Amino acid sequence: MLDPWLRRTLERQVTTASKGYYQLQIGELKTSLWHRSLTLRGLRLRSAATPANHSRLPRLRADVELVRLQGIGLLALLRRKEVPLDTVLVQNARLGVGKMPPDLPVHLKHCTSSCRCKWKGFG
Repeated sequence: MLDPWLRRTLERQVTTASKGYYQLQIGELKTSLWHRSLTLRGLRLRSAATPANHSRLPRLRADVELVRLQGIGLLALLRRKEVPLDTVLVQNARLGVGKMPPDLPVHLKHCTSSCRCKWKGFG
């Protein structure tokens, strides 16, 4: 019951946040509250076919076979706080980014500052 809703919500949020310029498709999404995990398979992120009125955003094409989040801090998630993760696994990712516009919005120039990662190693 949670999985179809979360899948639709994530796909809708990408479209809404980009004002229709980017579209996310998730092939499969599985959650496990007991194991505090989320698994996504067959992710596709694409730019709209017609980039009208979106010249400030770069063209994008991304394909990811598998994303697995484990050890999700459920209490922080429920409180809408920063959510700790124990493990993030990404398999077979392909990313193509078009030319970056000179007037790229400030929030996109600094988007990496909102993601803090602690790398423990590669497995």
